[in-house]
Amino acid sequence: MKTISEKIYFVDITGNFYDINGEKTDANKILSDQPFCLLLHDEYFFYETINDSLPKTSKLKLIIKNYLSGSYPEEFLEKIYLVKNNKLIAAIPSEKFLNFNSVILQKAKKVSTPAIELYIKGEKTSIFYKNVEIKISEDIVYIPNKSGKTSKLNDYNFSDLSYNIFKDDKKADYKHFVIPSIIYLIALIIFVAGNILKTKSLDNKVAYLNSKINEIYKKAGINDKVDPYGKLLFKAQRNLPKSLYILDNYYYISQSFANTDTIDTLNFNDNSFKISGKTSDFKSLDVIKNNLSRYYSVVEILNTKIDKDFLQYSLKVSNEKN
Repeated sequence: MKTISEKIYFVDITGNFYDINGEKTDANKILSDQPFCLLLHDEYFFYETINDSLPKTSKLKLIIKNYLSGSYPEEFLEKIYLVKNNKLIAAIPSEKFLNFNSVILQKAKKVSTPAIELYIKGEKTSIFYKNVEIKISEDIVYIPNKSGKTSKLNDYNFSDLSYNIFKDDKKADYKHFVIPSIIYLIALIIFVAGNILKTKSLDNKVAYLNSKINEIYKKAGINDKVDPYGKLLFKAQRNLPKSLYILDNYYYISQSFANTDTIDTLNFNDNSFKISGKTSDFKSLDVIKNNLSRYYSVVEILNTKIDKDFLQYSLKVSNEKN
């Protein structure tokens, strides 16, 4: 039988401690039971897969911090940890980790997480939490947990820990590469690499939002024009009163118009706005009016004009319903 020299304790997201068999314990017992290792719940960190095209430099962490600065608060990025296997993974501490008992962290021989352990060991599996599934293969990816499962410690082999985020991340930091001797060149690498990474699309996080934005563009009749966001913003902010909630109004409008309807102009006044555009016929215009009436108390048809293949219209809308 294999002898385990260090005892392993699991820490859940509320700060409770458990031994590897799932029996609850406390910090004082653990501190008296040295040497010991800690396996922290994955929600103590955020995992980000880092682009493979990064320059091999001792300033790698600075580049990564620059890349992540638009996605995480500055205090989260003061200490990031790197995990290297097939790809480079950045483990960003969450607020719960920053507020965790520092004494027990310093006394632990090793500190790791379930996802990091499985990733380092090269296992292709998933860890199921209440609302999220952490999929582990060539990298670490978050996806919605649609299975209804919740993982347990004994679902995996954590009889020993292979990684220590406080020490082993230095092995992934490329410190064996030559440090550029010219200061401005280092600054240029950091700046360029960081900004290139910022332009990369994070498809798994923004795909849903992009589809909704494109839906609004399409229903506003500007999805195929240059700079659709700029045109949408211009329509929204022209004569904009502070009392109107633009995003709410654009949502209501997007729900009221069919894909075949178009909006040519949208002008806001103090307590109302006017919409001008094109639809197929009077029946379609009546549908638009009825749809808008679900959100607004007053919807008036100001004028109409029959063209060759469509009907031009102008509406006045006011008094948003609560």
